[in-house]
Formats: sequence, C-alpha cells, structure tokens
Amino acid sequence: MSYVGRSEEERAAMLAAVGASKFEDLLDDVPDGLRVHGPLDVPPAASELELRAEIGALAAKNDAAHDVPSFLGAGMYDHYIPSALPRVALRSEFMTAYTPYQPEVAQGTLQVIFEFQSMIAELTGMDVANASLYDGASAVVEAGYLARNHTGRKGIVLAGALHPHYEQALRTFLGTEHVERGLKGLGKDTACVIAQYPNFFGGLDDLAALAKQAHDAGALFVVAADPIALAILTPPGALGADVCVGEAQSLGAPISLGGPVCGFFAGKKEFVRRFPGRIVGETVDGHGRRGFVLTLQTREQHIRREKATSNICTNQGLIALMNTIYLSLLGKEGLVEVATLCFQKTHYAHARAARPRHQASVRRSVRPRSRVEAPGARRAGDREGPRARRAARRRRRDLFGRHARRAAGRRDREAHEGRDRPLGRRARGVRAMSHGTETPSVQSGAAQARPAEGAPPPAGALAGLPPPAAPVLSPVPQGVVEPLLSELSVPGHRGVRLPACDVPTVALSEALPAWAIRQAKAELPEMSEPEVIRHFTRLSTLNHHLDKGIYPLGSCTMKHNPKINDELAFLPGMANAHPLAPAESIQGALEIVHRLEGMLARITGFDAVTLMPAAGAQGEFTGMLLARAYYQSIGQTNRTKVLVPDSAHGTNPASVHAVGWSVVELKSKDGHLDLEVLKAALGPDVAAVMVTQPSTLGMFEPQIQEAADLIHAAGAQLYLDGANFNALVGLGAAGQGVRPDAPQSAQDVLDPHGGGGPGAGPVAVLAHLEPFLPGPRVREKAGMFTLEPTRKESVGRVHSFLGNFGVLVRAYCYIRSLGPDGLAEISREAILNANYLMRKLAGAYDLPFDRPCMHEFVLSGKNLRKHGVRTTDVAKRLLDFGVHAPTVYFPLIVEEAIMIEPTETETLRTLDLFADVMLRIAREAREEPAIVTGAPWTTPVSRLDEGRAARELKLTWKASAKT
Repeated sequence: MSYVGRSEEERAAMLAAVGASKFEDLLDDVPDGLRVHGPLDVPPAASELELRAEIGALAAKNDAAHDVPSFLGAGMYDHYIPSALPRVALRSEFMTAYTPYQPEVAQGTLQVIFEFQSMIAELTGMDVANASLYDGASAVVEAGYLARNHTGRKGIVLAGALHPHYEQALRTFLGTEHVERGLKGLGKDTACVIAQYPNFFGGLDDLAALAKQAHDAGALFVVAADPIALAILTPPGALGADVCVGEAQSLGAPISLGGPVCGFFAGKKEFVRRFPGRIVGETVDGHGRRGFVLTLQTREQHIRREKATSNICTNQGLIALMNTIYLSLLGKEGLVEVATLCFQKTHYAHARAARPRHQASVRRSVRPRSRVEAPGARRAGDREGPRARRAARRRRRDLFGRHARRAAGRRDREAHEGRDRPLGRRARGVRAMSHGTETPSVQSGAAQARPAEGAPPPAGALAGLPPPAAPVLSPVPQGVVEPLLSELSVPGHRGVRLPACDVPTVALSEALPAWAIRQAKAELPEMSEPEVIRHFTRLSTLNHHLDKGIYPLGSCTMKHNPKINDELAFLPGMANAHPLAPAESIQGALEIVHRLEGMLARITGFDAVTLMPAAGAQGEFTGMLLARAYYQSIGQTNRTKVLVPDSAHGTNPASVHAVGWSVVELKSKDGHLDLEVLKAALGPDVAAVMVTQPSTLGMFEPQIQEAADLIHAAGAQLYLDGANFNALVGLGAAGQGVRPDAPQSAQDVLDPHGGGGPGAGPVAVLAHLEPFLPGPRVREKAGMFTLEPTRKESVGRVHSFLGNFGVLVRAYCYIRSLGPDGLAEISREAILNANYLMRKLAGAYDLPFDRPCMHEFVLSGKNLRKHGVRTTDVAKRLLDFGVHAPTVYFPLIVEEAIMIEPTETETLRTLDLFADVMLRIAREAREEPAIVTGAPWTTPVSRLDEGRAARELKLTWKASAKT
C-alpha cells in the first residue's frame, strides 16, 4: 500500500523547482557511510486484504477478555462499554486532531478535556484535575514528584497494599532507596504517603487516619483510587487526601493488553502550579464568548525546559474522550449502578469461594494461595497477627512472582495430561480467572464487541480552492459556543440502563464502615443517549483535523492515519486482550510485540528495542535511566552531566532533570553542533550528549560522526533523539556508521493523533545497554512467546503493563503495509515536500538557514514586525483558510520562528494552496496588517485571551458556574 499521492511528472517538476536534478542532491549533508544502501530488512509490503488476514489470524490467537470466563483485574477491567461510545469517540474529527496548540480551531478537544477535568475532580472530591497522564503508574509517579517538589524531601512511604506495578514504577523513577513499605518509614524525610483505595487486595484502609499521620509528619497524602468505586465510596478529598490519582481505563476504554489507557491526576488547588502535564482552562474571546485554552503553560517543558514540573508534554486525549463520553452516558445514577453491581457480585463471589465445600475446587482452579477479597472485607480496626501478615506477603508474591511461574508450569502439565481437554480452547480463560488479580472483576453487563475584531470573515478558504476575496473592515465574526455537559443535564434523564442485580445482595452499611460510604452522589451529567451523541458530535465539528486539511506542525509529523490500522487495532482479540492473562492466551499479541521490536531494530540499525515507554518524552527518560544504570554497573557514578544543544526539544532537558542529572546547554553554530563547544564541554563527569537527528531546525547534523568520536573518546554516551526519524526511514540508519551507544526514540511510524495522544516512544539500544532495558520483555522459544521475568540489571518498570499496545498494533500494520520500498518512499517524499515549500516561501519570509532541509524547515516572521505583525498573527490568520498553523516560536534559537513540516502524504496541489495562502498573508501583513493582527475571523470563536485563563483560573464546571 502507499499513502503518497505523487506522479513521476509532479516529482520531476518539484525537483526542478528546488534546483535539483535528482533526489540524492537533497542529501548532500548525509555522509555516505550513514546512508542505507539496499532495501530495509522488513517483510514485503502487504495489501489491505493480506494485512487484514494476517492480523486477523494473530488476533485469533488471543482470548478476548469477554469471550471466556474471566476474573482478571489488577487495574485492567472488562466493563460494559455502551455502543454509542465508540461510534462518537472514533470520529475523524477527534481521532485525527492533534494537541490543541491553536485553540480557536480546537474547541471540541479543549471542551472535552475541561469536562473530563471537571468530572474527575467531582468523583475524587478534589479541587482540580489535569488533562490526563499516560496511565495509573505514571500518575502515581508524578504525584511523588509533586510531593518532592513541594516538601523538599525525597522519601516515599507506601501504606497498605499498593499495586505491585505502581510500586515498581515508583522505584524506577524515584529510586528504590527512597521508597519504603509501611508507616515505620514515616519520618522527617518523607515527602508523601501513598495508599490505594480500595487497596490492591480489594480491602479498605482508614484513609483519614493515614492522612493525619502523613500531615503530622509534614508529608502529603496521596491516594491511588479506582474511579468506578468512587461512585459509592467517600471521595478521597473528603478524607484528607492532598492528591488523588488513578487509572481511568475502566471508564469506557478497551483493555488493549494494558495500553493505551489513561491516568488521572487531581489535587488541591494550592498544588495546581506544580501539576504535571496539560491543564485546560476557561477564558473568553474578543467578543466575550466563552472558550477554552491550554493554561498555566509556564509549568511545562517547552517553556521551562529543565525547570519544568514534569517532562510530560502530552495527554491521553483519545482515551480521556472515551472516559468523558462514558461518564456522560452512565451519568449520576448509572455510575452508581455499575459500582453497586460490581460490589454485590464481588461480595457474592467472595462468599461462594470462601465456603468450606468449595475450598478444594478453588485451589484447583485458582492460582496457589491467591487472595480473593471483596472491598470492605477487612473492616477498619481489624488486626492481623505476624503469621497472617507473612501469609499476605506470600500471597502477594504469588500474584506476580515465582509461585505464579510454578502455577503456570502446573497448568501446562495438567493441559498435557488432558485434564482441561473437555473445555477445549475456552479452558485457557477458565484457568486465567485469577491470574494476577486482587479481586474478581465481574462485569456489570455484556461486554462491548467492538469496539481583532471589526473585520469580516474572508469570502474563501483553502478547502474551497478559489483564492479568498479581499476582506473589508466592519462586520462581526460568527460565534459557536456549545453548552457544557453540566448545563445540558436534566434530572431524571438516562443514557444507559443496566440490568438488575442477579445475585443475592448485601447492604452497603453492613459490608462497609460508615466512613467509607459516599453520602451524596457525584454530580455527573444526566442525559439521554441522543443528547450525549449530539453534544459530542457538535464538539467534534469545532476541531480542525487531519482528515479535513493540512496540519503542517513542525516536529509533530502530522501524516495520514491509515484507516485499516485503526480497524485492526480494534479487533476483539486485540482490543480485549488482558495483559495478565497466561502467555498461551495472548500469543498473537506477544508475537506482534516481538516482531515489531525486531523490525524497528533493523530499521534503525540498533541491536535491541523496548516498546514499553508510552510517549517520546518517556522514551527520553528511559534512555537516561539506561545510561545511568550502565555507569552504575561499571562504577562511574561521577558522571551526572548531560550536554543538550540549544535547539533541542524542551523534553530533553526536562527528562535529564527528572533522572536527577544536570543539564549543560551547547550553543549552536549556524544551526549545527559546534564541535569546539562540544570539545570544551566534554569531561569525566559527562554521562551523555543528546542530539536530535535531523535537528529541530530540519537539518541533518553533517558532523555527527566526528561528534560521536569525541563523545566516545570522553567515555560518554551518545543519545540520538528520533523525534524527526520520518526523514531517515530507509535512507539513514541511526545506528549505522555512527554507532551511538545510547538509545533512540523513534515515533513516526506509530500513533493516531487523538487530540494529542496516545502515542508510543520506543527506545532502541546497542548490545551493551540491552541488559538494562525495562521489563518484562517478550521472548520466543520453540515458536512460543513468553514474558521474561525482569532482569536484576533492568532499570525496572516504566509503564503499568507492556506499553501502548493498541498503538503498537497500528505501527506494525503501517510497516507491514509499506514494506521496504514504501518505508523509503515516505522519507524521500517528506524531504521533497519540505524543500519544495521552503523554496516557494523563502522570498516572503526570512530563511535563517538557506540550505537544503530534511523533512521540515524553519522560517522567521521577523521581517513582518516592522508592519506590526508577529508570528502569532500569521498563525491565527492561517486558520481563516482552513489550514492549521505550523509550530511557532520554536526552536527557541530562531526569532519569530515558524517551523513547517508538510509530511509525505500531502499532495502537490495541497502544497501549492498552502504556499499561496502563506504568500497572501505576507502580502496582507505589508499592505493591510489589521487583517492579520485581528485574525482569526472565521473560526468558531475569535482570538482567545490566554493570559486571562492563567490569571483567573477556571478549571472545572464548579469554577465556571461561580461566574
């Protein structure tokens, strides 16, 4: 398959326009020794029919969670997903929109996030929430960082039974030596106490008592909560929590082998300026109409760099959308019903399993000593003796440790002896019922099968082809404001009705302590299904999206999302595979992970790959962890500095800081690495040098080989950031010739855009770093795929499970559909498109670096300032023509920067139209600047007041309602 629309005649005309006789003339900066000679070592391209058959066969090797009896849980739950949810969430207007950098054409995405924040704050009883994080584990980790930054302390105390994966992630990110189990570790260096609610075994710990102990010690109290349970449990905010985090997958998202999912993060308003990630706030446009923007951005890495509160630069927009639709459909009453059904069925299952006559069968069908406990089974005030506590620790190990492997071995023997044969294929699901679960995850119903004012708007737009008529200054823009869910809500309306409970019930007051029972239902919307569908459909129309028009955001690679990839990622065997199922039940999923790791290693020229990081920024952090682990293994712990060019993404210095190392900025020379500056900075305390290749200026670093030799001679690691790898696929292997020691994060073959996430940030390494890769890892032996236990040398866990599997399926499909020739084609056409546009626009805008570019290039609007026009004005004026603005004011080393990346999937016709609009705006800036400075004129809202959003914080419905 090919997603490039280009004829040979068009290609020849474009080469002539840029002054090249052949494509290779554009690669003069790429040394021959760093180029790929010959086809990539990946399978031949597959047609859509062949790809569908291949992925279908792999999906059939997986037991979908709702196709077999399954009590799997431990953070991933197969709850009922209303049919309306995927029909709305997967609309192109949501799926192919990106991070809302231009709020006037992203009001749909921004309002969804605002409503997500509002409902999470309501459920948790906290003042504010952010736009979401990668997963539950990352949310817990970020709470630890916030506590450290607030208190100036380092210690993390875990109270009660915390999800083992969350604990492992805390140890990976914050350091094992700073994480202690049990309140005996509470002291003067404790930054926070973390408790789970309900805890990992389904029980309830006295949160108010824990909060008091934490606060008495001067620490913060963090609660990791289950959002479904919060419908009937007292919200953590009412019990003394300072921060509440958790995993929101259960709110309408598919399991997808544990990713992509969605971590939520909420807290008291006094901590909001220390929050990680994105936050959406309410503001007004030039006419006083309500609108939404990203706010408090001075916390973030693109401004603060190494001083940022977090290196996270995105959110799980698509999954947060699913969560928001789910909460809207279930509503105030429905979510209580779901929570109550889960509670009652769990208690029923617990009571049945605990009966003496069932003990023998339980031991046979459930893993040895695995614990099944209903929420509230252990009342506050109960005491356990030393023997019971030791037994509990053994049971916890059973869930994820050596006893589990013994149990798996016994199951294999039983299967070989024919004990499970009468059940056939479904036996695997029965055996899987207690695999790694703290409590039976009983579904509440049948599982989902699939998933400046005064000027009028210009008369034309890019989508309409004819050039716009010259505007005249007078009328008023057309405004579109969609009410909030809270404003549409009508008491008594229902979007979903659930069946009555079909098992004997127990009163909440009999099973739970009084303090734990929620006294007032969460104020969620009450709406019918049509009302919900229309609300989100209207919101979707307020977005610019890739299926509508060009999205030339530099360094973001907004290329076409092949629809077949989305379809195959939602096959039941993929979307409903549980990450804790026995390996024999998820062979197809594990095989895809294993194959994709191999393909990415061969494409990049490295020896091994991990797919666990959930985003490029998390990949960067993982890379720094690997370098640190390597130096610890050879006794060079004195290396604590990382050199970062001044043109680098803000996530680079932020990731270095997150590891606890210091950043030294390298000044560029003519847009490239200055070897003399590099030599002077290298020393025995330098751990790594981070280089983006091609750079954020869109140029290949021609002296990368010489730089690598200097770095290696100094004993440091070379980290190549692959954020711009779209320019090198099939043309230059990052690990070839240069042979960098440190990892590369390559993202450009992977993700749907989804309003800014989810994505993936695979990291490729050379052999000497492979032992330190995050675990567990997929291994193949005799045609069977298994999860290898995490090695002792490993940096540990960076994700709750194996990473964003649903995104990885898309990546695998993309590579398979293109094959060696198609992969090389994407880089050739991306480079040609960028050079063609650069030449067309060079006369109207300043061109800081006048030389052939790679996949993107940087202009400057500095020459327009004498007319009173800034780069921001150019960006806003572009919106009037149906074009999303390029990245502006980045890289920071270019004044009034305009970074343009057209990608390979844009046609010559679209490129010419985009160039015509850019040239028209430059002419308007000189002749009629008021038209540009007053833009946009035709968007749903006019230019929004982003400063007001930061000054007058309105981050939830309640804050909005007060005004």
